Amino acid sequence: KVGWAFSPTMKLCWGRNPNIQKAISSASRKATRHVRGDLVPAFTLAEVFSPYYLSPRRIAFTLAEVFLPSSPSPRKVAFTLAEVLITLGIIGVVAAMTLPMLIAKYRAKELETQFKKAYSVLCNVHQRMVADYDNVYNTFYFFDEGTSDEIEMVKERYSRIFVSYLNGATLCTFDNSILKCSGNKTPASYKSYDGNYNAHLSPDSINNIAILTNDGMVFFFGGYYRPYRIYIDTNGTDKGPNRLGFDLFAFDVDKTDKIIPAKYTGSHYDEEGNVFSENGCSIKTGLSSYNGFGCSRFALIDQHPDDITHSYWSNLPR
Repeated sequence: KVGWAFSPTMKLCWGRNPNIQKAISSASRKATRHVRGDLVPAFTLAEVFSPYYLSPRRIAFTLAEVFLPSSPSPRKVAFTLAEVLITLGIIGVVAAMTLPMLIAKYRAKELETQFKKAYSVLCNVHQRMVADYDNVYNTFYFFDEGTSDEIEMVKERYSRIFVSYLNGATLCTFDNSILKCSGNKTPASYKSYDGNYNAHLSPDSINNIAILTNDGMVFFFGGYYRPYRIYIDTNGTDKGPNRLGFDLFAFDVDKTDKIIPAKYTGSHYDEEGNVFSENGCSIKTGLSSYNGFGCSRFALIDQHPDDITHSYWSNLPR
């Protein structure tokens, strides 16, 4: 039976010789130390430098076990290639399922933030104009008579006054739907809310005058058929999605000089001269080039136009 080595000068002892056993017992008592009040056998030099020595009461790794990579260890310290590949595959599948949803959620939140900022800017400018011109609707929007050219002259004057309230903004011209001051050579093309039609903007001043702010918003204004209409492209014509109800919204100045969501098309009137044809905002009904002009009111209260129990911004159509 193998004995125990306790010092560099002692030799390994073999067998059951009583004298040897007595020597081992005596040396063992001398080689103890106190740990929290208990007598614990100390490690010998043989234990430290022998990677295969197994003490019946081990409390730490030996130097050999620490520094020798070939030392036997009951613990697994690395993954196999198969395990790594399986794990990466699972991560890839989960990412493919969740990433599009996260991107869409982030994009919707970004559009919502831009909309709220643009609406705040519009209301601020309008209130300042009301304070300076007393009645903005009667001054710039109400026309008993007049040719389209005369109306355009008034609208141009209104645009020049409007831009003066925006620090760093630029008055631009639309030339065949190209916003000249933006440096973009691609015509601005807007889609309906459902994305299946080109938005009906031809009667308005997308081919005339627009205002580009220093943070990328674009304001342009209704023409002959919608003289009281104000459009906001919340992130500019050169960024997407250029779609009604997403980054393009319509507002009107009503007879009481308030900014209201563009509820009516402005081209159908009753016997008293009031418009009665409402703008749509739906992915189920009223699908046409006008679909989306009425989305401003739903965006303001964050209510889905087809289901009032759902959020507008969290459920934008694809």
